[in-house]
Amino acid sequence: MLAFQSLGDNCEFGLVQRRGGAEPLELLRFAGIFLPIEIRLEKLAAALERKFDGLGEAETMTVYLAGEPWPPRVLWCASPPMT
Repeated sequence: MLAFQSLGDNCEFGLVQRRGGAEPLELLRFAGIFLPIEIRLEKLAAALERKFDGLGEAETMTVYLAGEPWPPRVLWCASPPMT
C-alpha cells in the first residue's frame, strides 16, 4: 500500500490505504478534484510539471465550510484557483 500514491481523483484510495493499515503522508491522499476529466488531467499534469509550486500559499487558497449542518457533516475545504 505504501508503494502507491493517489493522484487526487477522490478519497477512495486513501480509505483503502487506511483499511490496509497504511497511513502515509501524501499531498493528494484525501483530495477530491471536481472538474470534468479532460480538464482535471490537464490541471493535474500542469501542477506536476510545476512541482506544485505555490500550492498552499495564502494568496492562492480559499478556505470555506461545505456540507450539511444536520446531521453534522460540515467540512473545512481549501481550494486553489482553477486558472
